[in-house]
Amino acid sequence: MLKTKFKFLVSILLISIILSTTCFATTETTTAETTTNSEVTAISADENTVEPTNTTDTTENTTTNENTANDDTSTETTTSLTDESTWVEHDLFVSGENITVNQIVDGNAFIIGDKVTISGEIGGDLFVMANELTISSATQGGYVYSNIFALADTITIDGIVYDIYAMCNNFNLSSNGYIYRDIKLTASEVNLEGFIRRDAYITASTLNFKYNPDSPLIVNSDVNASVESVNFIPTSEITSESDAKVVGQNFNYSSSSQLNEEEISKYVTGEINYDASNISTISSQDLISGYITTFIAIVVLTMIVMLILNKVTPKFVENSDVILTKKTLPVIGAGLLGVVVAPVAMIVLLLILVGLPACISLIFGYGFLISISTPILAIALGNILCRKMKASKKFDKIVLSSLLAGIIFIIGELLNNITIVGMLYGLIVNVLAFGVVLYHMFNGNKPIESKSKKEVKSKEEKEENKEDNEEENNEDKKEDNNDNNEEK
Repeated sequence: MLKTKFKFLVSILLISIILSTTCFATTETTTAETTTNSEVTAISADENTVEPTNTTDTTENTTTNENTANDDTSTETTTSLTDESTWVEHDLFVSGENITVNQIVDGNAFIIGDKVTISGEIGGDLFVMANELTISSATQGGYVYSNIFALADTITIDGIVYDIYAMCNNFNLSSNGYIYRDIKLTASEVNLEGFIRRDAYITASTLNFKYNPDSPLIVNSDVNASVESVNFIPTSEITSESDAKVVGQNFNYSSSSQLNEEEISKYVTGEINYDASNISTISSQDLISGYITTFIAIVVLTMIVMLILNKVTPKFVENSDVILTKKTLPVIGAGLLGVVVAPVAMIVLLLILVGLPACISLIFGYGFLISISTPILAIALGNILCRKMKASKKFDKIVLSSLLAGIIFIIGELLNNITIVGMLYGLIVNVLAFGVVLYHMFNGNKPIESKSKKEVKSKEEKEENKEDNEEENNEDKKEDNNDNNEEK
């Protein structure tokens, strides 16, 4: 009984066991000794160049930030990481509403919150999920020595960071912001006013370069952008007619329509390259061939899934149609729980941090079921059709279910052009597939009773026929015995 119930969980449990013994802090950093000089030297990792950066003493920064944090607590609830020691000699894990990190973290930082402010130093990578993320200015101690991986609504960089990988709605690199290496960003609106020492890879609707006419350079190397509009905005009055080169090398971009390159060339030192290959110009032939390729891929995937399920849990393949037709309401209920409740559980586990291994396992399991939801539903529908057609061979079931899976998927692709209808169709497919799987996992060994009146009548007729046959057989035996006795 247990073997049948937990066959679907074997792979998820294995992933959980593997990940629960994995150390996620992979970056080892060595923090230099604390110095009391007013000038701190920042060294680039890729070039043997040393550039002075004016900052205040680390201890003074911490004291100032502590006072600032204490003042803020009078108006709002703030998680401020102040301690007798200004050092955190391990990876930092924090979650809360308003979070301020003003210590020196000798490791990676993992932070989830509503408003996150970094006014200290992060020696390793910074991983953030927040509504607002702010890296304070270097004079306040905002310094990230390695990569930033961020998912937020608004990101503001006012300090010094190395690489940035981010997705957000609004991104702001202020005049004090300094990115030592590259920025790879997807956003709705991007405002660049600080300095990017290497390349900028940006996907955005609007890209604004807010430059200082006296020192206009913002991106030292190339800009690689996928944008709809680019604006060059001076932050002060232009006093001279000299060229304001905002981009140090080339400006490579793709857009739905070609931008005003003559205007852009005033601000670009190198070449301007327009890439029209990213624009969607799909011909009807390519569209049809794409649908055919997708159909074949789904058919092959369903065949593989059916072959595996026939080996691992043949009962599921046999009973999937019965579960779907005879237990429709429980299937829909279980499917809704699986599709809707699972993401909520993931978020809760992620927030408490202790449940991170379980959360990752749940993500893998959820993603796996979503990826095979079409084949699962096709298996159940294929079995229904096979019963109607009285085709009992496994080969017939596999072929019919695979073709149905391809049809279900193609219908979904076509309906995606109508946003609401496509979403509703996808939800129905996922709910039914999740429901069938979950019902079988927890009720696989329970007999499914038929509630059909015709089947109930047929059963009663069969029982009556059995009783009649037994009575006739008994009477025949009695007559035979009497005949034998008479002969004797």
